[in-house]
Amino acid sequence: APEYTAFSYVWGRDPLTSEKIICDGKSLAITPHLHETIHHLHGLVPIIKVWIDAICINQADLAERAVQTRRMNSVYGSAQEVLAWLGKGDDNSDRAMDRIEDINQKLTLILQDNTPENKAFIDNWLGKDTLSSTGLQEIDDTIWHALGQIYSQPWFTRLWVLQEVALAKQIVV
Repeated sequence: APEYTAFSYVWGRDPLTSEKIICDGKSLAITPHLHETIHHLHGLVPIIKVWIDAICINQADLAERAVQTRRMNSVYGSAQEVLAWLGKGDDNSDRAMDRIEDINQKLTLILQDNTPENKAFIDNWLGKDTLSSTGLQEIDDTIWHALGQIYSQPWFTRLWVLQEVALAKQIVV
């Protein structure tokens, strides 16, 4: 099977308005939110083939949509990676995502080494003393606010996200 990248994104509130893109040499109407998604994700990683539901499934054909919906497990599970687009960010959300990555890396290392000290860290993992004892900086109010904004993005309200993330071999947010 060919390698491809699948996109996980929100269609947007107004699917009736459209932007134009060129796909396989033909003009194609897509939602403004998908246009924004493609624009921002383009160039992040070398992508040769992509799978995007609004493009790969004929949305005007209800029978095709029903068949393809049943194949989503296979589509997301077989993708080389899934690119998740949460929406536009800003400097604070970029800092918050960096903090999430820092914490993820530290927790991954700690979980791999099950010592009494690491168990104590996990038991208290967001306490200020615990964070600083591991070399992680405290999470300031700006970061907490940015994290709140990130987790209030419409992407987190989509039920399909559970499947897209759970089945991904690798996910890039």
